[in-house]
Amino acid sequence: LDQADSANTVLRLTAMSFLASSLMGVFVSALRGLRRFSAATLIATGSTTISVIGAASAAAMGFGMVGAAAAQVFGVACGLVAAVGSCYTLLLAAEGGGAFWRQLRAMLGFSIWNYATRLIQMLVFQVDKILIARWLGPAALTFYSIPFNLAQRVNFLAGPAVTAIYPVAAVGRLDREQFMRQYLAASRLLHVATAALAISVLAWGDRFLGAWVGPEMASQGTFALRVLTVGFWVVSVGSFDGGCIEGWNRARMTFAISAMGATVGLVTAVAVLWLWTMNSAAAAIALGVAAHLVTAGLAQMAIWYRMSRYPASVMLWRAALPIAEMGLLAA
Repeated sequence: LDQADSANTVLRLTAMSFLASSLMGVFVSALRGLRRFSAATLIATGSTTISVIGAASAAAMGFGMVGAAAAQVFGVACGLVAAVGSCYTLLLAAEGGGAFWRQLRAMLGFSIWNYATRLIQMLVFQVDKILIARWLGPAALTFYSIPFNLAQRVNFLAGPAVTAIYPVAAVGRLDREQFMRQYLAASRLLHVATAALAISVLAWGDRFLGAWVGPEMASQGTFALRVLTVGFWVVSVGSFDGGCIEGWNRARMTFAISAMGATVGLVTAVAVLWLWTMNSAAAAIALGVAAHLVTAGLAQMAIWYRMSRYPASVMLWRAALPIAEMGLLAA
């Protein structure tokens, strides 16, 4: 195959992998919604392991990108088959037609909303780069992508934290007081870790960009870096509360929050472009993405405080205290 044929083949295989992984995500989310955490984790981890090992083996054996992409499709397909089989087994275990349909509604009612939430997040984090490359060219994309990736590191604890708190929240509905004690302890740790990194990036991000890439990157990328850092800081803390909301089986609520955040981000970007005479749309897009993140994070925190019926003043004090501590240390 020549380069054009290889590129087309890899593109098709990547599209197949994305479709299969999307379907697998629906069924894995259904398992999580039914409290089958071990099965969901095993399927997701196994699929990723097969894909990574297969792609690495294909590349090492000289099959190139086509072989690596095909191996990735195979790993995702294995995960999809396992996820469908697990859900089908749970459906068969339901006795009677009414129980069958109730079980099916319980699966789809959680998984579809959960998948839609992830889809909105993926679109927000990809469309911004597509628009910048389309409007301003590949060179401008570099001055946006590097600050974006650096700011995203503030969110490094959110994924593991949500994965850890979700099953605890699901079980914690039976003993709310004990769960709230666990939640407050974990939340304080998350606030301290993210505040330390976020304040460091806000204070010294321009120097880091200048030392890492150069003075031009520091000049053009510092604004996007600081704006996005604030956004990822807020959503990092808020997503922890979002995991608790989903753990209490309110996946539709997290979808509504993500949709509202995306809408606010779009309105913000359009308003900035309309009101400001800016030479670059990158700043407007960065503000739009940050507005989406801040809105989603704050909304998750507010709704979780309402759902948990814990005194909001106590929770806000516990959240603000470590941030104030980090601010004093940075000053």
